[in-house]
Amino acid sequence: MSHFCVSQTDDHAAAAVSTEDSPTATAYVWGGASGNAHGQPVELWSPARSAKISANETYPPAPPGYIFSYTIPSQCIGLTFVGVNPGSTMRETKNSLRVGWDTAKGARGRSEGYTNVPTPGAVGRPSKITPALWARLLKFTKEHEGCTDFMYNDTGQQVTVGVGKLLKDAAAALSLKSYFYNHDGKEPSDDEIKDDHAAANSLTRTTNPSNLWDFAPLTLLRIRWDKVTELLGKTMGSLVGGMLAMSQFADFNNFPEDAKLASASISYGGINRAVLVGLLKAIQAQDWTLASQSCSVPGWDPNKNIAHAALYRSAATAAKAAKK
Repeated sequence: MSHFCVSQTDDHAAAAVSTEDSPTATAYVWGGASGNAHGQPVELWSPARSAKISANETYPPAPPGYIFSYTIPSQCIGLTFVGVNPGSTMRETKNSLRVGWDTAKGARGRSEGYTNVPTPGAVGRPSKITPALWARLLKFTKEHEGCTDFMYNDTGQQVTVGVGKLLKDAAAALSLKSYFYNHDGKEPSDDEIKDDHAAANSLTRTTNPSNLWDFAPLTLLRIRWDKVTELLGKTMGSLVGGMLAMSQFADFNNFPEDAKLASASISYGGINRAVLVGLLKAIQAQDWTLASQSCSVPGWDPNKNIAHAALYRSAATAAKAAKK
């Protein structure tokens, strides 16, 4: 069966194509049609507008690698195409292709720029968290969660946005509708939110290699960076506030600073998980060496787990020095 691919020389599957502020985008399909049209290039068809696009090449002869190219006008941004048997709507491709406006390279550049700058004025800081610790916490979270202004699947195949903000379903995404803007710079409609959430959810996240930036051309909506910061602060403040209300953190003010940072960071991902029962016992006892051995969460970024353990080990060293 035919499939959309990344280039005319590479038949690895592609899920999206970008106009990149150009009048057109180029899509590629590996393989031809079946049945009476065997070998002929498929036609691209979008059910949303009944739009059809023919291949730039004819058959015979087949192009090198049997990869056909298609020119898609920028008016098709937001449409999803499938490959169909010529002259029909009988599907011939095993995957579909969404037409976007952003590129992986552009999205990565924006995100790296945001990751490397401070986040002053973030709302949500609980009173027990000093401004200095709050700044460290937000910086640490940005570095280890990553930052995007588009929806994507995290490594647990859950739609996420901003700095690790989970959008477990379309309703959760709709609750943040005012944070997003569409290609026209306007607040998106409910359907645009739902479509973007579904588009992000349709692509399986990989880690080796990471395909995080492939979600950029697949999605159409973005969040402004000031809103990413606001969302980070509000979410972090709520989760850290819940942590501080737990009995294990009654003496939080006297914890070493690195223990405060590690605990607050873990709360952002959920500190009440069954796998962290041992960590909570260690925190209750203020046994930071034990905490360093009990803080790993399967499925989390290994580097973040390592960083949390290192912070608790540092806290153990600080606590030991304070007793001398």
